[in-house]
This record gives sequence, C-alpha cells and structure tokens, in this order.
Amino acid sequence: GTDRDYERAAEAYAHSKLNAQAMFNLGYMHEHGEGLPYDLHLAKRYYDQALDNERAAKLPVMLALFSVWIRMNYPDTIL
Repeated sequence: GTDRDYERAAEAYAHSKLNAQAMFNLGYMHEHGEGLPYDLHLAKRYYDQALDNERAAKLPVMLALFSVWIRMNYPDTIL
C-alpha cells in the first residue's frame, strides 16, 4: 500500500472549503486525532460545513455529529 501523508491531505482538504467530502474528512481527522490535533469543537465545525455545502451528506454528517456529541458528553465512552 501507500504511506499516509496526513499533513498533505489536511492541506489539500483545507483548500477545498466548498467540497463537502473535504470538510467531512477534516472533521474526521480532528475527531480522531489522525494527522491533526484531537479537537471535537473543530470536528463539529467541519462537519457542519460539510452539511452546509451538501444536503445529500445529511446522514453521514448527522452520524458523525452524534459521535462527537457522545465524545463530548461521555468522554470515557469507547467509540
């Protein structure tokens, strides 16, 4: 397989502010601390942007937002 370059991916996603998938991916990276600092507030912000950019992304974004909500309100929960 190929090596993952999180820094390069995050930079490319950040330049695609109108792309719902890019915003979702940045949210995921922040939610899980993969290549970017673990930050649930930023994760939520990016997930919200993904939904604003593409209404068809509603189901995956709502599931991701629910995951963020659980992590914020029940930090000892394994997700």
